[in-house]
Amino acid sequence: MKDKKTRTIQILFMIGIASILLVLFLKNRQQLPVMTEEDKRAEQIILSYIEVNDMSIKLGTEKYATLMKSILLGEHPELTGENSAFVTSDIERNLILNYAAANMGNKGDSSEPDVNEVAPMPSEPTK
Repeated sequence: MKDKKTRTIQILFMIGIASILLVLFLKNRQQLPVMTEEDKRAEQIILSYIEVNDMSIKLGTEKYATLMKSILLGEHPELTGENSAFVTSDIERNLILNYAAANMGNKGDSSEPDVNEVAPMPSEPTK
């Protein structure tokens, strides 16, 4: 009887551990970015642009995120401009802009900046 009870507890424990691992796996899987063919194409174009201009920027770094922001701000017309050697159509231009917006490094950063607020002015006493 005691062996059966111990065996049942062990099985339930193993099922519990397996359930926890499954939940953690699924949660992590949802957080991983899914890279589409369009994302791959845009990334390839941007990496070519980085290489041609000797920018020495690595994928996933803070400099890369800054580059994505500057692309969105239009600071690289040779990449996204009308007569770009890197972009052949409006579709590719939009791919690059969408990719830059998604990869500018501010995901999960919804914290408000530390700004000292002005203290309210004391009101005059009413008579």
